Amino acid sequence: IILTRHGHAEARHVGGDSYRQLTSKGREAIQNLSQQLSKYPVDTFFTSSAERAKETACILKNKIQFLPEAIIKEELYNCTSENLLTFFRNLP
Repeated sequence: IILTRHGHAEARHVGGDSYRQLTSKGREAIQNLSQQLSKYPVDTFFTSSAERAKETACILKNKIQFLPEAIIKEELYNCTSENLLTFFRNLP
């Protein structure tokens, strides 16, 4: 299991927290991260429904040749560590 957070995002967005997008610094950091992550095989790829998380997933997908499509999971947005453990325990 590899866990990563989204890249650096805007401080505020008129639509609310879930609509905040990555900054140029955040996009650059994720592109750099993709070089490290490309060394590992990935069977399944999850992201939250937050715009910045989906943008992060898109950058990774475009940079890592064999990365599967991200599965968007609403329950990962604003997820606590306890909820995250429950999410993983409930995977098939």
